[in-house]
Amino acid sequence: MPRRLLPVSMTLCFALLPAWSQAAEPCEHLVAIGVGERVPYQWLDGAEPQGASVTLLNRVAAGLGVTLDVLTAENPEQAEREVSSGRVDLLIDAELRPQLQAGLDFLEPPLHEAPVVVWVAKDRVFPFQDWDDLGGRRGVRIDNTEWETESDQRADAQLQLRPHGDFVQALQSLLAGQIDYVLHDHVAGQAVVLRHGWADEVVVLMPALYSQPRYLALSHNSACNTAGLRDGLTRALGGLQGEQSGASIVRQHLQQWAERRRSD
Repeated sequence: MPRRLLPVSMTLCFALLPAWSQAAEPCEHLVAIGVGERVPYQWLDGAEPQGASVTLLNRVAAGLGVTLDVLTAENPEQAEREVSSGRVDLLIDAELRPQLQAGLDFLEPPLHEAPVVVWVAKDRVFPFQDWDDLGGRRGVRIDNTEWETESDQRADAQLQLRPHGDFVQALQSLLAGQIDYVLHDHVAGQAVVLRHGWADEVVVLMPALYSQPRYLALSHNSACNTAGLRDGLTRALGGLQGEQSGASIVRQHLQQWAERRRSD
């Protein structure tokens, strides 16, 4: 059989391709990205990513036997663009939204769940047990708050909550008496309150309204997105359930961040 010769340019292209593209071998290296200032889930300590989500993802990578790079984005939109394009394989702490599901595989179980609570000014606390107690009061929800059930969505519509893009600004409005409450992530909210010195001015009304799952999501455009990798990631995430709970790891990282902040 005559030997077929490839043009030089095509030969060079094949030579430059990474090993996974030349053989059906599993990827041995993954790149993940999250938002860089989301204490206690992810933040930068110098140039080193830290946080509960980083710790959990490193355990997943170790369970798969792959190496991992964790990148940080300035905002969620940047992180989502990098993953949707396929330049980055994994999105950390992804929120289950239809526009993201079109380009990402959301892996079960979630990395952790974030309790959504009612934040109020300490001098204007009101009786609270559930959604009904928010009726007739002025409230805002942070834009990334997604409702878990249809009843939550109906309650949101009935209360006519105003979306707000920034928790700090929402708390400033709360302390100024312009609104009565803010709905936001309990643990991430604690970090913001500590950072701004508002621990004696705002409080949380319990119980939490619900918990919002945060996922690890794999890009449809990732060259590593195979059935084998998805299955391996799912098994590794499931293995975390038998270890220390995600909630306790999140609390530990909040405590570590707070202690480090006090010592600086």
